[in-house]
Amino acid sequence: MIDTTSGVGMLLAHTAAAGAAEFPTFPWSIRKSALQLGQPMPQMGFGQLCRASASGSLAGAGVIGIQLTSQGLLERRLSQVESLGSWGILISSMIVAGISAPVMALHNGYSMGLPARETLRRLTWSQGSMIAGREFGFLQGVAMSQPLTEYLEAVMGEGPASRWSASLLSGTLGGIFGHPADTILTCWQRGNAPPSFRYLMRGVAPRTTGIALFTLFYNEMKRHL
Repeated sequence: MIDTTSGVGMLLAHTAAAGAAEFPTFPWSIRKSALQLGQPMPQMGFGQLCRASASGSLAGAGVIGIQLTSQGLLERRLSQVESLGSWGILISSMIVAGISAPVMALHNGYSMGLPARETLRRLTWSQGSMIAGREFGFLQGVAMSQPLTEYLEAVMGEGPASRWSASLLSGTLGGIFGHPADTILTCWQRGNAPPSFRYLMRGVAPRTTGIALFTLFYNEMKRHL
């Protein structure tokens, strides 16, 4: 078991769990990017898909691990400020979402096959604001899973059903909340004009599915570390 009371222990646990959860869910990111751009799903064999997922997992694990560790440490610090109450979770999510924007731009660009240098060359403040909005939704979804689990356990009793339901529901809500910003980001990264309002939710099904499954796998993996 990893000692998660220390910052290093938290980072190791979050990174390992995120890497394990990212591998099986990365194909959903590829699918959502194709839908957002109005393109067909890239034709990839099983081996190609596994290699893409492995690369996405390696790239995403460290970033997501740092994100979630930073959020956890900030929440601990802000929880000591009594006047903030539950606002501490929201504030920590906003801070972490903002500072992780450049690296998450690379992660989203990779799901479209964009080289890292090209992604960074195209990165603008506007894209950064969309990434911050998207990541805020993702981080809030992950953060909601624990209090939601506690609520469902009080209603349904303790067990896998309560934990899994909470993870899937919180991940889905976080994915939906941040999806419009993700669609705008994807179009901007490809050099396309922002979509009209009616198209902002294109690709929401694969993205929310991927995030819901990621939250489930992540929470279960972290639980056993």
